[in-house]
Amino acid sequence: MGIFSEIFSWWGGNTWGTRLTIARQGRYVGGDAFGNRYYEQIKGVGAEGCHGLPRRWVTYKGVAEPSKVPPEWHGWLHHTFETPPTEERYVARASRPNPERFYSSEFFVAQERERLLHPDFLRAIDPVAPVEVAGRHYHAARASAELNRLLHVDLKITLGDNDLLKVTRAAELAGLTVRFPMLDHPLVELMATMPVRDKVRGTEKRYLFKRTFASLLPREVLTKTKHGFGLPISDWLRGHRAFVTLAHDTLETRQASERGYLAPGTVEWLFRQHAADATPFYGDVLWNLLMLELWHVRQGAAA
Repeated sequence: MGIFSEIFSWWGGNTWGTRLTIARQGRYVGGDAFGNRYYEQIKGVGAEGCHGLPRRWVTYKGVAEPSKVPPEWHGWLHHTFETPPTEERYVARASRPNPERFYSSEFFVAQERERLLHPDFLRAIDPVAPVEVAGRHYHAARASAELNRLLHVDLKITLGDNDLLKVTRAAELAGLTVRFPMLDHPLVELMATMPVRDKVRGTEKRYLFKRTFASLLPREVLTKTKHGFGLPISDWLRGHRAFVTLAHDTLETRQASERGYLAPGTVEWLFRQHAADATPFYGDVLWNLLMLELWHVRQGAAA
């Protein structure tokens, strides 16, 4: 990553601003299996966070990807519990069967439902439904290897229900049609028959893909860190005045609170957490709530 990317990029693991803050005010607490590092504010150094609690930070290894923060560390970052994750918690997480273990860093609202959701709404839903959806895909896969089952789940949920839908709909609005050559049916079906050792070799991912294109792509492309294409929602919520106004004016209305989804004070709590957090995590949560409320408003206007 070049110097200008490190200074200005919102997708980078940590910018110079974050590094300087941590160097001046933070102490190293520990790391996780993804290579992310966690810090806590030194007592008496710098301005404290919300409610007088010490600020806590994560610096990502590679791309700033909130889903790579394990739930144990996420809880520590936001003072759900005060002691950093222990080895016992990691063992407990690793002992869960897939796909529950695979999605243990996902489904934030479902995992924090007691804090976030309105009691009446919570009683009306099945809180484990998101994991059950993943479980049905996992067990329906005609594969024996665990990796291939997880790839099937990823194909159904991450690609089929999320990424492809967003890309194709956004492109349609611009009058474009998108094609996905790597998802050509014969190619996908062929790869489904390939042994796991050709997909992951040791710690190297996309093993066969990289060797297939070794003569076509530069080495720096084949070896570069994975780069996500998420929107910089968190940055917008901090610096784009019109977007900040839209978010507050939409989510903090009486109409939104009367939907009955969220517990009283949840939206305000999420905005406070976002303001105190250096990661894009809470910005993404607020984005989902904003889109849901705007959908309600649009459907109501169209009725």
